[in-house]
Amino acid sequence: MKLSSDSSKVLKELSSSIKLMKRSKSIDALVGEMKNAVQELQNAFTSLPNHLTQTTASSPIESIEEKKNSNISIADGMALMEAMPLMTIASLLIEISARTQGVVDAVGTLATLARFEGIRNEKSSSRVQAEEQEDRALQEV
Repeated sequence: MKLSSDSSKVLKELSSSIKLMKRSKSIDALVGEMKNAVQELQNAFTSLPNHLTQTTASSPIESIEEKKNSNISIADGMALMEAMPLMTIASLLIEISARTQGVVDAVGTLATLARFEGIRNEKSSSRVQAEEQEDRALQEV
């Protein structure tokens, strides 16, 4: 859920950036949050097999007997089938975030080519204005 929300925030910020033709000052932070959410989801994936095997084996004796009868027990197969939709959704979310990163890169290229307004804070803006006034004064002399 967090990954979906973070990807959505990134896309909204990019659309705002394009609409206003200004570079976003928060896009890097939003992309970082999205990447962290991807990492958290991948970490959850790695612990999923352990979780499935812990919940399916009711007792050590039963699990040994089940392993003797077949390579994959019915209980393991059922747990895997129940987890399959979750794994599919998570995989799609990871793919969406990878595609979102591609959109971020493309908007960055667009911003450069279309010369979007840069990110300025008030201090640098006033400094630029002071330099422009200085240049005008020197040109008049």
